[in-house]
Amino acid sequence: MVESAKVFTRSIPQIYDIYLVPLICEAYGDDIAERAGALGPRIVLETAAGTGIVTQTLTLRVADAARFVVADLDHSMLNHA
Repeated sequence: MVESAKVFTRSIPQIYDIYLVPLICEAYGDDIAERAGALGPRIVLETAAGTGIVTQTLTLRVADAARFVVADLDHSMLNHA
């Protein structure tokens, strides 16, 4: 095996956004944002936010005054968001 084949040199958050979000996450993000937005939250805590697909969708469905606390274990995902 070629040594360079063992190294992933692309951006995981970028690949996540390009391929996984449209394929898997977008529909779930829309659903959860619709359900949570209907509750009219003033404070939102989102864990495992990834690159922020649910956060972005939810910000369109809650009051402008709502506060968000968003976390993910992978700091590069939040940086990309």
